[in-house]
Amino acid sequence: MADFPQIRAAWQRRRAVVREQRLDAWRLVHGAADGMEGLSVDDYRGRYLITVEAEAWLEDRTGLEAALAEVQEELRPAFAPQFFWIANLPGHRAVLPAAEPERFEVVEDGARFEVHLGEGPHTGIFLDQRENRRELRKIAKGRRCLNLFCHTGAFTVAALQGGAAETVSVDLSKNYLAWLERNLELNELEDKPHRVVATDAFVYLKKARRRREAFDLILLDPPTFGRGKDGAFSAVRDYGRLLSDCAELLSPQGRILTCLNTRKIRANEFRSLLKDGLKPWGRKILKPGAAPPDFAEAPGAEPPLKAFWCG
Repeated sequence: MADFPQIRAAWQRRRAVVREQRLDAWRLVHGAADGMEGLSVDDYRGRYLITVEAEAWLEDRTGLEAALAEVQEELRPAFAPQFFWIANLPGHRAVLPAAEPERFEVVEDGARFEVHLGEGPHTGIFLDQRENRRELRKIAKGRRCLNLFCHTGAFTVAALQGGAAETVSVDLSKNYLAWLERNLELNELEDKPHRVVATDAFVYLKKARRRREAFDLILLDPPTFGRGKDGAFSAVRDYGRLLSDCAELLSPQGRILTCLNTRKIRANEFRSLLKDGLKPWGRKILKPGAAPPDFAEAPGAEPPLKAFWCG
């Protein structure tokens, strides 16, 4: 059984942040940044989601779990760790046999979120967007917010907790929208002014433009690929059109959080795409979105998630 000193070192680098921020869900191992290229490990209250992008990490699953258990012993000595494995290999993406699937809650900055482990790669909350949720909560008061591709509504929860005047959450998946509603109930926000719309984002934007709607905050974080009313959706191909449609709906002092999660486009390319798309509307990039410290990249590496606040 192999020893994994990199895991202990990764925990040492994150210990202070995890304790100071009282994080329930966070990234313990972030690939090459922690000397473990092709491996990521996320901690959800003692349940570890282990995602492998290199088969070598599957050769000693027992040893890797034992090393994680040492961290668990320091974090939560009374709770036995559980391990969930995802293989994200070329031509093969699957949930590997491990712990029984589990559904439970995690808390982030006072907000409660339902998460699912053991059912697939999407747990219900994107941990790398933590700092952007914090920023949204700070600026949401009194503003009308549109959350496109809203997934399970973490941005919607943050906006309403920040005092948004209204939120509109759009997603084609009724399962995700039902999950969003449960998150609102967990946070006692179900009676706040919000609407959920089960439709294609482009369809919603077209109708909103016809109604001459305006939003003060727009969250634009599409999946890399998807299926819509008009066929296949590709964030790389279709982002410019999405951005233009959103800019048309933005109020004079409004902001858009623009996100793209793919390694196929570099940050400077995405920045150029945004500049070109925003210029006809008299808008510009205001600042980059902040990455949580547990997602810091190796020197010279670019994160898959690119995020910019624009307005």
